[in-house]
Amino acid sequence: LLGLDNILVVANTSLVDTRDMISEVFNLRCPTIMIESKIGYSRILYQNPNKLRISQENYSLGNICVNSGHGKPDITIICYGEIARDVVDSLTELERATNRKIELLCLIQLHPIRIGGLLNKKLGKLIIVVEEGTKEFGLGGEIAALLAENQKSSEIFKRIAAEPYPIASNMA
Repeated sequence: LLGLDNILVVANTSLVDTRDMISEVFNLRCPTIMIESKIGYSRILYQNPNKLRISQENYSLGNICVNSGHGKPDITIICYGEIARDVVDSLTELERATNRKIELLCLIQLHPIRIGGLLNKKLGKLIIVVEEGTKEFGLGGEIAALLAENQKSSEIFKRIAAEPYPIASNMA
């Protein structure tokens, strides 16, 4: 669904209340595809038990940034949708296990990518893009290319994605 001309693609997450995002999409009055995870239907809004710092760019379709404190991260994890919630739920444990400062960037607007939100951030030396789809021709490759084109590439860039297998649509 990404890359279709003149189609806005957004993904919601239970990290923030999505009512403003939905209102913004309706106000834009343009063809929009909203990606949502069925897992998110049963989740309540994120409660932040580890007192992480959660901020969103100053508009309702802006990227969400989650980290444990100030300063430049060692590792930046970029993802979208409900998988961002899974990463945030493990963020404190990941920092403890790696002894590294980790920051999550959750993209709300997937197409067109608002590259300014990425270029204006202090990204870690290791950038990991986590996506639920396969990595070939995916969002991670596009993010890597955009960062490299804008001379914002890191020393190490990794993609975590699903294996390239068809997803069955029925039980047969």
